[in-house]
Amino acid sequence: MPATETTQTFFLALSLIVAMVALQPGCQPQGELSAKAASEPKIAFNPKDVNHLEFFVESVRGIVLATNTSEEARRNTRELTPNHLVWTDHERFPHGTVRWWEDQSPMGRKPSRRANKPWPTGRAFGQDDEDRPGYIPDGCNGKPCVRGGFYLPGDPEMRSKSGHYRKQACYFELQPEDRFSFEGPFSFFILVRPVQQDKNFVYFGVFHWSTLHHVVKDNSLRFKNMKFANLTGPDAVEIGKWQLIEVHRDAKDNLQCVVNGKDVTKGMPSVDGPFRFVHLMNDNKNIGQRGDPFAGDLSAFALYSDALTETHKKNIRRYFDGIYGYMDR
Repeated sequence: MPATETTQTFFLALSLIVAMVALQPGCQPQGELSAKAASEPKIAFNPKDVNHLEFFVESVRGIVLATNTSEEARRNTRELTPNHLVWTDHERFPHGTVRWWEDQSPMGRKPSRRANKPWPTGRAFGQDDEDRPGYIPDGCNGKPCVRGGFYLPGDPEMRSKSGHYRKQACYFELQPEDRFSFEGPFSFFILVRPVQQDKNFVYFGVFHWSTLHHVVKDNSLRFKNMKFANLTGPDAVEIGKWQLIEVHRDAKDNLQCVVNGKDVTKGMPSVDGPFRFVHLMNDNKNIGQRGDPFAGDLSAFALYSDALTETHKKNIRRYFDGIYGYMDR
């Protein structure tokens, strides 16, 4: 057979084989496969995908622990101490205490004036004082969380003879250069497990500004921005259970409160004024009349300087539930 006929026969046979394979059950033309692949999202949703993100921490990422238990570390721990030399209270929190927590927002001073800050982006957030929140590796349905706490006023460790504080609440704060405020709408999400406390306590805030209060007598919530706005009725939050608490303010200063995807707003709460953020798990340096610090567990906090769409709210809920499974408990 001439070479030309041999070549033609080979390509004809090859074409028939390709056609037979393409017609086998379960096979699709390559063009349809490409179109389907192009229509599927390549990256899962993340709260960072939503615009106007001011601050975002989650316990599954970006936690730097202090684990040095030496007396030398206790004497020498300061604001800019290298992280491996920062002292921790091992008796109180055996798994370490949280020195830095990565803010995943695009905000923050660049470059940071904190030489020991582990990340070049985000706001400088953590606690450089001796008393800081503890790390619980499996506290939120098998995922990590951070734990607050405070010394009672009668505790001999609380004050020295001069009356100054020797111990303080375990909480986080933004460093002064990264503290911020903004006007207008906002949305925040905070994933917490509150514990029974004797007095009303705060989840976050800064003195009289932008403070989320828990009323212990009936487990209701209220928001303070110089004046109080009662957000919910009784039993909006359950003690000892993980819950995603949301508060949203629209352009007309109206507030909405959602817990685990359910709208629990009572009446038509409203409050104006700028949103200010400094402390998480507290509203000032020490225990005061404004409200005790939060002594429970916390796994995530996200804050936006905008009123989010319902789609964005649902996506953020699904994101946190997908990681922490709070809706199943």
